[in-house]
Amino acid sequence: MTLSEVPRISIVIPTYNRSFVLSRAIKSVLQQSFHDFEVIVVDDGSTDSLDGVLNLYSDPRVRVLKHLENKGAAAARNTAIKAARGNIIAFLDSDDKWDSTKLEKQIAHFEILREKNKNIMGSFTWFFLHKQNGKKELRKFKKVINWKNYFLEGCFISPGSTLIMDKKAYEHVGLYDESFKRFEDWEWLLRFSKKFDLIGYEAPLSHIYQGEKPLYKTIQLPMKNLIKIHKKNLPFTQKMKFLGACNLELFYSCVEKNIFRAGYFFILSISMNPRLLNKFFSRLLKSPF
Repeated sequence: MTLSEVPRISIVIPTYNRSFVLSRAIKSVLQQSFHDFEVIVVDDGSTDSLDGVLNLYSDPRVRVLKHLENKGAAAARNTAIKAARGNIIAFLDSDDKWDSTKLEKQIAHFEILREKNKNIMGSFTWFFLHKQNGKKELRKFKKVINWKNYFLEGCFISPGSTLIMDKKAYEHVGLYDESFKRFEDWEWLLRFSKKFDLIGYEAPLSHIYQGEKPLYKTIQLPMKNLIKIHKKNLPFTQKMKFLGACNLELFYSCVEKNIFRAGYFFILSISMNPRLLNKFFSRLLKSPF
């Protein structure tokens, strides 16, 4: 592909100080069985040896855009979306990777189902979660009828590495909110799900590598803003479902550091949405603290 040709897919890889894992992500893209794409790597103000890694790739499909300072994942993704030439955007976090047939299978499935339902604007896949203890866990999801209700209870599809999206969706929904330093993808999907649908590909085609758990101090303000924006105009039942999910995220963020604060958020969460108790114990069995 020459730079004058328009690729079908634009693959977005935002990165910040991840020179030690970026090659894994880029290699998994360049080894795809589907070839009609461009790769946009956004260096979000890295201070490590990222340039040395990027210089290893002479493939003309790989483009590098740079921020002079760290602006966050939302800004990095927005920079890439604005520069994208493809009609479909595919996301991959710089510490994750794809199965070699990910794009081929997901794109074909997506386009077939879009012929039946024009309101479908995006697709995600099941994935393997590679945990810090070396274990690998399959994450799969049941079919969803109402995406708006689904995202009120959290964001579990790992959109940073499983999601593909029609670029036109960003014209209707807007870009990622750059004021969010956490939960920017959940916030965007809450907006998206008010207008459009997603479809899931029922096979694990992405590999997500578990990082450090976010601390309470890093998610407190983004969560406050998420609640402020999205609890408005929700019917009571949906509002309780949403607030319960938000408080459960706050619980997970402080359970290892402050058990009393964690207990407070846990009680709030379950009192607002008792259904979360089953999800909590299911998650506990899979991923103990």
